[in-house]
Amino acid sequence: MKILFLGTGAADTKIERYQKGEFIRRYSSALIDGELLIDPGPHVFHFAENEGRPNALDNVKNIIVTHSHRDHFCEETVYRLSQKRKITLWADPVCKDMLAEKYGESIFENVAFVETAVRKSYEIGGYKVLPLRANHYTGKDAETARVYIIEKDGRELFYGTDTSGYPTESWNILRKHPINLMVMELTCGKKAYDDFRIFEHTTLELLEFMMRVIKKYGYFAQDVRYVTTHMAVTLHEPHEELKETLGALGIVPAYDGFETEV
Repeated sequence: MKILFLGTGAADTKIERYQKGEFIRRYSSALIDGELLIDPGPHVFHFAENEGRPNALDNVKNIIVTHSHRDHFCEETVYRLSQKRKITLWADPVCKDMLAEKYGESIFENVAFVETAVRKSYEIGGYKVLPLRANHYTGKDAETARVYIIEKDGRELFYGTDTSGYPTESWNILRKHPINLMVMELTCGKKAYDDFRIFEHTTLELLEFMMRVIKKYGYFAQDVRYVTTHMAVTLHEPHEELKETLGALGIVPAYDGFETEV
C-alpha cells in the first residue's frame, strides 16, 4: 500500500489565504493507492489543482469517512467525484442523510452508500477495513466518529484523526494488530500546552506519553513507523521545527503531498 496525504491540517486552516507555492496544511485527507479516499473534505481538489497532481483523484472508487465535521466530510466533494464515475461511500448513516439533504435521493444513482459500524470488518476494493471508535464527539448523538485499520497483502495501516488517545474498546483491538504504519493525529502542539482540546484531540504531551507506553510494551510490528497528521496550524511551530521535536520521539510529521509505503 502507498498512502498520499492530501491534507494534514485541522479546522483552523484558512484556505482563502493560500498563495501558490507556500506551505499549507489543508484539511486532513489521505489517498490509498490512488483509489481509496479517507475523508472527502472540501480541500482535496485544491490539493490536486495546486500540487501538480491534477489526476490524483481520477481513480477513486471507494470513500471511507472518519466523521461528518466539515473539515472531514464535504457533500460537494462526494458529488464531484461521483460525476466522473460511480463510487461507493462507506460511512456512518449521518453522511448519507447529509448527502440526501443537499442533493436529494438522485445522488445515490452514482453514489452507492454502505452503512458501516465500528468493530466490524469490511472488504472494500481489495482492502480489509476495520473501523474503530474514536474519542471524539461530533455533536450528533447518532454518529460514531471512527479511526481505521486498513490491511492489504499482509501490511497494516492505522489512520486516526480527531481522537484523544483511543477508547478502551478500540485500544484493546488495535494493540493486538501488527501495524506497519501508524498515522496518528496531533492537533495540539507546543503552542497549546495544557490545552482544553485534550478531551477530544491529541496534544503533544499525550502523544509523548502514548509513545513511551507503545515502545515499552513493544506493540505493533517490528518495522512499525509513526507519522502524524491533523496538525492545527495555529497550535504548532513551523514544520522544520516540528520535524526536530517529533524526530526525537521517532515520529515524522506528514505534510501535504507526503507519500510513503506502508
